Amino acid sequence: MRAQIPKVDVLIDDGGHRPEQQIATLEEMLPRIRPGGVYLCEDIHGINHGFAAYLQGMLNDLNAMRSGGAGKPVQASPLQAAIQSIHFYPYVVVIEKARVPLLELNAPRHGTEWQPFKL
Repeated sequence: MRAQIPKVDVLIDDGGHRPEQQIATLEEMLPRIRPGGVYLCEDIHGINHGFAAYLQGMLNDLNAMRSGGAGKPVQASPLQAAIQSIHFYPYVVVIEKARVPLLELNAPRHGTEWQPFKL
C-alpha cells in the first residue's frame, strides 16, 4: 500500500490532532517526501505535548556529535544525512529534507580554538 503513495514535494499534516496520530503520519510519510521537500504539521500545542517531545528527540539526534576529534569530519547519521533542518513555530513544526544526503559533518574549529578576530 505504501508503495502506491507517490513521492511529494510538500506535505501538510492537518489530519489527526492527537500526538500518536501525528507521529504515525510523520513516520509513514517522511520517507515519501522527495529530497529538498518540506513536511509541515500544525496543531502542536499545549505543555508537554507528546508529538513536540518526539520532535525534540529528532532534534537531539540531528544535533548529536559523534567523536571525530577536533577538526576531523565525522560520518553523518542517517537522520543527519536526510534532514536539513527542523523549525519550531507557535503550534507548528516544519521539517526540511536535504536536497543531497549529507555524508559527513565537519566543524574545523572547536571552542577556544576558534578566534574570529585578530588582536
